[in-house]
Amino acid sequence: METKNSIFGAYHDMDPSVSSTNEINYAQYGTAPNRRFVVNFYRVPHFSGACNNIESTFQIVMYETTNDIDVYIKDKPICAGWNNGNTVIGIQNITGTEGIAAPGRNTSDSPWEAYNEAWRFSFFEGETVEAYNTTFSVFDTGNGGFEAFDFSLIEGDVAGNQSNVTISFHEIFLDANNNVNPIASPYVNILNPQTVYARVENSDGLFATSEVTLEVIDCVDNDNDGVSTEQEDLNGDGYPGNDDTDNDGIPNYLDEDDDNDNVNTIDEITGIGAGFNGVTYIFIDTDLDGIENYIDNDDDGDGVLSVFEDYNGNGTPIDDDTNSNNIPDFLDDEVAIILAIESNSTVDFSISPNPTSEIILIQSESLSTETQVVLYNIHGQIVYSEMKNRETGSFTINVSALASGMYFVNLQSEGASVTKKLIKQ
Repeated sequence: METKNSIFGAYHDMDPSVSSTNEINYAQYGTAPNRRFVVNFYRVPHFSGACNNIESTFQIVMYETTNDIDVYIKDKPICAGWNNGNTVIGIQNITGTEGIAAPGRNTSDSPWEAYNEAWRFSFFEGETVEAYNTTFSVFDTGNGGFEAFDFSLIEGDVAGNQSNVTISFHEIFLDANNNVNPIASPYVNILNPQTVYARVENSDGLFATSEVTLEVIDCVDNDNDGVSTEQEDLNGDGYPGNDDTDNDGIPNYLDEDDDNDNVNTIDEITGIGAGFNGVTYIFIDTDLDGIENYIDNDDDGDGVLSVFEDYNGNGTPIDDDTNSNNIPDFLDDEVAIILAIESNSTVDFSISPNPTSEIILIQSESLSTETQVVLYNIHGQIVYSEMKNRETGSFTINVSALASGMYFVNLQSEGASVTKKLIKQ
């Protein structure tokens, strides 16, 4: 049975039949148009024999006119022996397609317990505030898994690109929710890993909270790409999570292809000119531009991004050798066939207008209904990625937020890949 159009006070399996002291009742208070409808669940046993001696007490209040919904939790203990202790506090629409859960109180957060807390669900129209879950990893410097965490390094991860917000960090979720007892930075973890909570608040008092996982990690090779995690901390701040050369959302220390050129890092540090001397890997810089190949999106400095020197269209440039000199084209500055990225595919599409300042229209009759669209800047970084469902032979993309310059639009459909240039004015 699907549950729709619902208010979840502390929604979990309960069994009122096994107790004579429990009570479920409702009442209406006040006069129109300011009435309140109140539903009480008092000492209602949890379901299943092992959980029958555990009871929940909570209240739901619905307000006329404002349509506010309050949920008050007196006691909601855990019984993980039935349905993994799944419980949710939230609301869901009439079709069951949209829902909102209180932070930290979704079934995905279960099992959780709560005592003496309250939540309000209100209609809001206007500016919103978001807080994003993140993992904050620092290196173990020999202190037994306990290190100092500088929270200023992850403010961008927690708040995204929001401006005019303040960010605080708290050891306990309720402290973040109530904006009390902020913890000072740098902060030394007391567990490894440890969850703390961030609060993002704007000038109007609107706020959101999120979870921050603190972890102290060994200086090993976490992604098995031949480059140690310590070496992948390119900016040297001790936090490898904010080093993401190709801007694909995966930090280098967890990314098998750090520069997004479709040649895995381990291949770029063991390929032509590189290798292993028995102790360490020998990194190379083919074009001598001061950027080692594994983080260089144009390895040979020929002006064509390595990812676009995949002239045979098989998804990697590592086996393309156009002039048959036993040097892959992406390492050979004598090969720069930029037009090949526009013609070497059975799939074709058009971009208009090009150049553009705002909206581009992509049209094609040879794409499947599901097409992956990726925009790269000239540094090989992903600036836009989305799966498009093509039903009419065309779709639009808003590029107004992009800086002026040259970009590459790559479409992937049913195993085929084609890329074209785009000029953003």
